[in-house]
Amino acid sequence: MAARLSRGDCFPDGSPGLLGDTIILSSEDDPGDTIRPRLDALGADVSRIHILQGERSSDGKTAGMTLEKLTAFLSAINQIRERGHDVKLLIIDPLNGFMGDGDSNSNEDTRKAADAICSLAEREAFAIVGIMHLNKGKGPPMTRVLGSMAWVAKARAAYIYTKDKETDRRLFLPLKNNLGPDVGGLQYSIQVRALYDGGIEAPYISWEGTANDDIGDILCAPNRSNRERPTPEQDEIENLLREAAPRPMPTGELAEKLGKSPQSVSNALGKLKIKGRVVYAQWGQWTVPTQETVTDSNKMLPSVTAVTSDRNVSETDNSDIGQGNETLPGVTVTTPDLFQNDPPLTIPPKYRPKYDFVFADMKKKGFSDEEADRRALEHVNQLYKAVGQ
Repeated sequence: MAARLSRGDCFPDGSPGLLGDTIILSSEDDPGDTIRPRLDALGADVSRIHILQGERSSDGKTAGMTLEKLTAFLSAINQIRERGHDVKLLIIDPLNGFMGDGDSNSNEDTRKAADAICSLAEREAFAIVGIMHLNKGKGPPMTRVLGSMAWVAKARAAYIYTKDKETDRRLFLPLKNNLGPDVGGLQYSIQVRALYDGGIEAPYISWEGTANDDIGDILCAPNRSNRERPTPEQDEIENLLREAAPRPMPTGELAEKLGKSPQSVSNALGKLKIKGRVVYAQWGQWTVPTQETVTDSNKMLPSVTAVTSDRNVSETDNSDIGQGNETLPGVTVTTPDLFQNDPPLTIPPKYRPKYDFVFADMKKKGFSDEEADRRALEHVNQLYKAVGQ
């Protein structure tokens, strides 16, 4: 979400995107070796993403963050606005890591912490994405969120990332939604990109269409010891694509070489795509996944510092941003466009996520590759005409 906001891209469900900055508060992932590479793998404009690490007092000491330290959040927001940007999102990972002396299992302590940060979000007009782990219980989905039930009760919408034990699909499914229509969830896979001339490999999420599974059925499904093995036909398809790589192959050509019907091959390709063993290239053609390499002229990972609550915001100089001093902990190294090597299309790259989403949805409804491609292009071109480049 932070990467999409930084570029103003559409969201995974195809809805129009926003352009804005994100503040990340994380107690588990290192900004240099984990968060930054993952943002680079997604092609984020990292000048719009900021890590909030703590609050520095007048004596130079840095105290850890809690959800009730609103002055530190407000200081960061004001510094971002001084640069002409606007904060649209605050990511807190995990929520119970910033409770201070509060007990994350206590409804009273949880509501106190949540009410404080939510009041600031309402006043300053930004959204909050709070991350929590699941417990190892086997009760109803609502009870599977770690800590107090107040976390789920306070949220207006809650989703769970999980894996379908029957099919190995990775799913993003709704747990509750008090704000909008219930339109189901999404399925995705985790891919890897090599960064900085191959020096680091970073994972990223690739969205792969809609999912209408029930979260209760998924969480309560038993482990299946005998995993479904690829069929001989699926193995043959994958072997043909590997032999032809990097050239993609149309569904019709694969069907002809295998002596199978195009519909049969298309169904097999859909199952292989869910497993991440093949990818849809373009114009009804398929290939095997490969690692993309993203280079960056700055091979050093950025330094990240704490926001100072005692410094006058008006003294902030934009030239100091990202230089490891006491100003806003943003990073200003520009990441190359990850889409610059894509094959030429009739649509701008920023609309490619919408195309991928509609194509996957059409395939799920039983359309052929060619028809799904036609419908996806038609949908995206209509969006392009309405919104523009």
